[in-house]
Amino acid sequence: MPIDYDFEPGQDYADGISVRIPLPLLNQIDDLAFDWHIAPHRHELIIALIKALPKQTRRNFVPAPNFADAVLQRISDKNITPDNRFLDVVAEALFRMTGTRINLDDWQNVRLPSHLKINFRVVDENDKVIEQGFDLGELKSTLQGQIKHTIKQAVDTGIEQQNVEDWTFDNLPQSFVKKAGNYQVKAYPALVKAGKRINIELLENEMVAQTEHRRGVVELLIKTLPSPIKHLQQKLPNKSKLVLYFNPFGKIEQLIEDCIRATIDIELKDNVPRTKSQFDDFREMLRGDLNEKVLSVAQQVEQILLIGHRVSKQLKGKVSFDMIQSTSYIKAHLDSLIFKGFVSECGVERLPDIKRYVAALEKRMEKLKVDATKDRFNQIELDKVYDLYDKQIEKVQKGMPMPEKLREIYWMIEELRVSMFAQQLGTKFPISTKRIKQAVSEYISEL
Repeated sequence: MPIDYDFEPGQDYADGISVRIPLPLLNQIDDLAFDWHIAPHRHELIIALIKALPKQTRRNFVPAPNFADAVLQRISDKNITPDNRFLDVVAEALFRMTGTRINLDDWQNVRLPSHLKINFRVVDENDKVIEQGFDLGELKSTLQGQIKHTIKQAVDTGIEQQNVEDWTFDNLPQSFVKKAGNYQVKAYPALVKAGKRINIELLENEMVAQTEHRRGVVELLIKTLPSPIKHLQQKLPNKSKLVLYFNPFGKIEQLIEDCIRATIDIELKDNVPRTKSQFDDFREMLRGDLNEKVLSVAQQVEQILLIGHRVSKQLKGKVSFDMIQSTSYIKAHLDSLIFKGFVSECGVERLPDIKRYVAALEKRMEKLKVDATKDRFNQIELDKVYDLYDKQIEKVQKGMPMPEKLREIYWMIEELRVSMFAQQLGTKFPISTKRIKQAVSEYISEL
C-alpha cells in the first residue's frame, strides 16, 4: 500500500507516516505490524514508551536512550519479527534486562507525538481521502456502511437474495475474490437473519460472516422443519408448562422456539452447511430426533426458570436498608442470566452452569439476610474484576462478535461469583481474582 510522509509538526494526521488504504480493502487490513512503525523511528518510539511508564517502574530503565539501544539490539540478535506485538517485544526485552515486569495496561492510553504514530488514510476510487485517523478499528466502525456498499459494487455477483424460504439456491462459497483496479476485493457470502426474514448477503468481514451464516442456517432449518412445539405441549406436564410461563418472552411458544434454536445450534457443531446437499443431509438427520432433544432442553430451562422465579419473588418483598444495594445487584445479575433469547445465546452446553449460577443467587439471598456487610465486601472485590472486563468489552469493534477468550473471562467471573456467594455449590474449575486478572493480562497481550 502507498505511504505518505508529511512534515507539519503539531498537526494531527500531517506529521509523520500515513498509509493509504482503498476503502474496499479496509476490513481486510489488520493493525498487527503497524505498531512497529518504521525502522528510523523505533528508537525514539521506545524512549517515548519508557518515559510514559509510571515513575516507580520508569526509574528501572534510566537512561532511557541506552535501554532503547539495547532493546533494538535484542530485536536484531533474536531475529524478532513484526508478527509479534511491538509492546510485548519491548516489555519482554526490558524484563530480560532488569527483571522488572511491565504492566501492559500502563501503555493502554499512552499519548505519543503524532510522528510516532501511524496514520491511516482511507481513500476512494479516485484516491481522495474519505477519512483518516490513528485508530484502525475506529475507522472500520465509522465507515462500515460505506465499506459494505463499495464491496457490493465491486464484487456484484448477483448472489444476494431477499426472503429465502428454503435452500433452493447455488452453493455458498466461503468467500468471493474479484480484481478491482489495482487490488483484489474480497467478500463473504452468508445467510443472514433480518427480522423475520432470511437473506443471502455479501459481508465485508470473515468473522462476522461466519457468525451470521451459522445463525442464518439455524433459522432456515427452523423454517423448513416441522415444529416440535405441539410435541412439547403434549409431553410436558402442566406443572412444567406453568413454570415455562415465567420467562422473559412472555409467550411460551417463543421460549420453546429459543430452545429449538439452541438445540439445532449445538447439533451443527462445526459442520455449518455451505451446499444444498449438506443442508438437506443435516436436515434429514435432525428430523428424526429433534422433538426429544428439544424436550430435554426445555426441561433444563424449566429448572432454571423455577429457581429464577423464587429469587425474583424474594426481590419483590420488603428489603431492609442495609440490603438495598445488594438486592439491586442481585436483580441485575438475574436479568443478565435469564433474558429474552438466553437459551440460544448461552448454548445448551452452558445450561447446567446457568442453573448453578441462578441457584447461587438464591444462596446469596439467604446469606445476605445474615451478613450484609460481608456481601458488600465481596461485591466490591467483584466490581474491581468487572471493571477490568468492561474495559476490554469497550474495545471490541462495534458489530464484531465477542472474541472467544473474552467470553471465557466472562464465564470465569460467573464462577468467581459462585465461589464468593455460594461456595457450597462448587465451581467448574479453580478460580480467584488473581486468575481472572492474569487471564485479562494474557488477553491484552494477544491483542
